[in-house]
Amino acid sequence: MLFAGVSAFVWSFSFTMDAFVLPVFVGITPPWQGVQLDIAGASVMVGVFLFLKFAGSDPHTKAQAGIWLVILNTFFLTLIELSYIEDATEGLGRPSWVAIVILTAAVTMPATPRRMWLGSLVAASMGPVAVTIVYLLGRRVPPLAVTLAYYLPNYVFAAVAA
Repeated sequence: MLFAGVSAFVWSFSFTMDAFVLPVFVGITPPWQGVQLDIAGASVMVGVFLFLKFAGSDPHTKAQAGIWLVILNTFFLTLIELSYIEDATEGLGRPSWVAIVILTAAVTMPATPRRMWLGSLVAASMGPVAVTIVYLLGRRVPPLAVTLAYYLPNYVFAAVAA
């Protein structure tokens, strides 16, 4: 449940930054598609948090839901990454939000090492799979070497998390 609360806070904070703080105080207007994803991510994560808090599920069920929450977070992050995939070279060498989600989940969620490893691998692989699908659909993507370097930290953090 702690990870759900952290997820709800981070997505809500991201929405606040993109929709209000950046345009009003910095003069930067993020793309509307990104703000829409912030709204969707915040809404879903707040909903999941409230469900886990008030549904009366047993702790084992809540623990099992945690890995699915990691994958759900990663799904929204992958959609955001895809909207900026042409600029992937600018993000090389920096940890991605997916890697941060993986590590945050590892330290805040009860899960067996096997479940954490499998969930982290799915989360780490979501970006590369999405880029492959986008490539097969004919959209321009970065070269293979850039794509591999861009997503490598996710796998490193997945290994550390397990």
